[in-house]
Amino acid sequence: MTANQPGPNGQSTGYSMAMSWRTAGMQQLVDAVRSTGATQPIIVNGVDWANDVSGWWSHRPTDPAGQLIAGWHSYMGQPCGTSSCWNGVIAPLAGNVPVLVGETGDQATSAATYLPTFLPWADAHGINYLAWTWNVWDNPDNVLIRAWDGSVPTTGEGTYYRDHLRSLR
Repeated sequence: MTANQPGPNGQSTGYSMAMSWRTAGMQQLVDAVRSTGATQPIIVNGVDWANDVSGWWSHRPTDPAGQLIAGWHSYMGQPCGTSSCWNGVIAPLAGNVPVLVGETGDQATSAATYLPTFLPWADAHGINYLAWTWNVWDNPDNVLIRAWDGSVPTTGEGTYYRDHLRSLR
């Protein structure tokens, strides 16, 4: 693997691989899980670190148990980090299969900027979500807590996420 190369605007252009390998496809993985007798739901993520589910429905695996969940990661700055993508891609997908946002966060270190728009939209569309991350890291963006016991939320994402979940009671 070569290092992540910056593009003309300073953003990542992705990774390039100098080697190849075989990998199982999603259908093979679903089949492997079901061959054990397991019947629980299986989260099948989209491509590009689960940030892109635009082709999920057209390429979905077949599940004899009928228990597939579309997995998605939603972040500001990603191709589907806008309400137009949420409404054009995610809402129609959620009309056909449960959608779980396995990761979402807010790059703000003070007041949250992404989650105040995204989480209410997700709630209104029956989209379930988990926030990233429950780690105590030096960089406070995309981090929920400042103390390992969970008692001190970060100023931006952690405080907003906590208050939003409390408002749903």
